[in-house]
Amino acid sequence: MDTLPHWTRSPETVEDYTDLVRRLARRFVPEAQSLRGTECWIVWLERLRVQPWSEVTVRRYRAALLWFMESMDTFPQSPFWIAPDHREAILSAIRLPWAGESLTLPEQPPP
Repeated sequence: MDTLPHWTRSPETVEDYTDLVRRLARRFVPEAQSLRGTECWIVWLERLRVQPWSEVTVRRYRAALLWFMESMDTFPQSPFWIAPDHREAILSAIRLPWAGESLTLPEQPPP
């Protein structure tokens, strides 16, 4: 899958994103043992998107999830692992507006 950018991230950022993804999974998909792949992502994202988080928190969590999608093949035993041909739909779902996010972009000041 070549649609994801592969940005270089510092070891600290990777550690932070790993921790965020792990904590989000533990908190929002306690039944992850019974769900796998795309089903697991759907349940996970449905729960994450309705949380009343600030826009800054939403951006941070989204960045961690996008990193996880980009790095997914390094976590083959994860219940969230999905085949490359199903990842585009999940990427689109990650990018949908979350409860803490504005549905419209702020207006740009005139130059």
